[in-house]
Amino acid sequence: MKSKGCNDIMDKKVIGGYCVCFLLIIILLLFMISGNSSPYGIKNGDIHLEVQDNGLLKVQEVYTYTIKETVDTINRTIERDNGENISNLKVYTSGAYSEFNIEENSNSTNITTFLYKDESKNQKINNKEITVVYEYDLTQALKLYNDVGIFQYKLYDNKEVVPINNLSFKINYSSKEGVNFWINPYDVAENTKFHWENSSLIIENISTNFMTNNIEFSSTIPKNEFSINNTYATIIDDTKAEDITKAQENYENNYKRNNIVLPLFSVIEIMSLLLPIGVYIKYRRKPKLTFKEIEEPPTDDKPIFVNSIIYSTQIIRGRPNINALKAVILDLIEKNVLSYNLYEDTIILKIITNKKDLLDYELEALNLLKLFEDENNCINLNKIKIQLKKGNNSKIYTKKIKKWEENYQEQNDISKFIDNTYLDIFFKYGKILLIILIIPVILNLVAPHPFFIYNIITGIIMIIVYFILGKMLSRVNWTEYGMEYYLKWMAFRKYLNDLSLIKEHPPESKNWNKYIIYATALGCEDCILKSMKDLNLKNNLYNFYHIGGIKLLNRIFE
Repeated sequence: MKSKGCNDIMDKKVIGGYCVCFLLIIILLLFMISGNSSPYGIKNGDIHLEVQDNGLLKVQEVYTYTIKETVDTINRTIERDNGENISNLKVYTSGAYSEFNIEENSNSTNITTFLYKDESKNQKINNKEITVVYEYDLTQALKLYNDVGIFQYKLYDNKEVVPINNLSFKINYSSKEGVNFWINPYDVAENTKFHWENSSLIIENISTNFMTNNIEFSSTIPKNEFSINNTYATIIDDTKAEDITKAQENYENNYKRNNIVLPLFSVIEIMSLLLPIGVYIKYRRKPKLTFKEIEEPPTDDKPIFVNSIIYSTQIIRGRPNINALKAVILDLIEKNVLSYNLYEDTIILKIITNKKDLLDYELEALNLLKLFEDENNCINLNKIKIQLKKGNNSKIYTKKIKKWEENYQEQNDISKFIDNTYLDIFFKYGKILLIILIIPVILNLVAPHPFFIYNIITGIIMIIVYFILGKMLSRVNWTEYGMEYYLKWMAFRKYLNDLSLIKEHPPESKNWNKYIIYATALGCEDCILKSMKDLNLKNNLYNFYHIGGIKLLNRIFE
């Protein structure tokens, strides 16, 4: 009897899963845009840098903090390139009592300023505006080449997390003649205004937000602006002016390209999530069939074949499992290829060698049992578990079982049962996904861009969706023939697994050994054996069960 099933529920679950993923994207983007959760913000930042003719850079940083909640510390990290040093560091505060701690690391100076409301330094600051001033000398930061002096200074470090609402920068040169300067990232420079006042360069309204990468100021200065006594500069015997100009041009061109390409890749990443669901709708729909219990085997296929179809997965197609191996052993007993005896509560198997018409998988199953033969060609089932614990027996045994499964899988054509179209497309999609994820990473390495954070977010979501889909779709995608075959055998399994049905409607063929073997292949031999016991039906395989043979096989193959 055929009737409508509920396979459309899975379609709804998949579509619902996609909706959740898209909602996750929106939530993450809104979270990023919403800003930081720091207990304080920086209202103003004013940096003043003076380039002296001996190579010394004198720096003053003035930050106005808006305290939103109760805080006791404000942190400032000044990163240093190799060889650079900070000296004469001083910290001043206005609007709060304070003290500070300095921690020197190999490439950074970490300053922790402790803030207090009262002079006795017992009460924390809250809901107040304060100013912190950092003054220090930076040495060996200026690189003096044969043709030009070059230095770089980080105006804003996104590791500080807190954006600066209004950042300005002033730098004093000995002369503005021949001076070149750049602000990176490129889009920050493009939206920043600057002007000269005599030999002082003033840059105002430098934009910082949650997307801003490190903002760096770079400048080249004619070498003749420096004195002979360049104690605080790093002297390099080389020329550099042309190289740094060309490098900046290449960076700007790459950055402009990333302005277009990286957002485009985010769109591609998001849109690519629609591909699997489109393929799912086309290929993954299952025929909506169900069958009531079936009292006879639906086909005359061998138990190992039925097992390989029923327990097949999309990843491991047509491979039998341990239930099939047990069924093969029982079938060999039924064919008198194997004999069994009970000797003092010990079950002994013996291989009868006069059978030459065995199939490959049966011969391989016998070879597996031969691992445990003693000098009398007897296989003691009670001792196999103990033997497996000795030496490499367990590894050899596991490899042979795996080989047995794989060899049968290779010889087993189940193309008319399973449609692999969706899986093949899904794996190709995985390769495309990898390319889509790698390209933005490479582009960002060439010219770091703030939009790359969105590529990371959408990329992570793509990976999560891919693995969720992989898990969901690892089950079999049946053809219509395969689905009908599967459902019929599952209906037969339901019959074998129901004691009341077996007692009420015993099998017509009366070949109980065949039913025991099929039930073993389908993982439900216990019920039919209990029914045989209740019906007082005894035969060769029932006796093997009765003396504990099947129980021992279960223990060995568990």
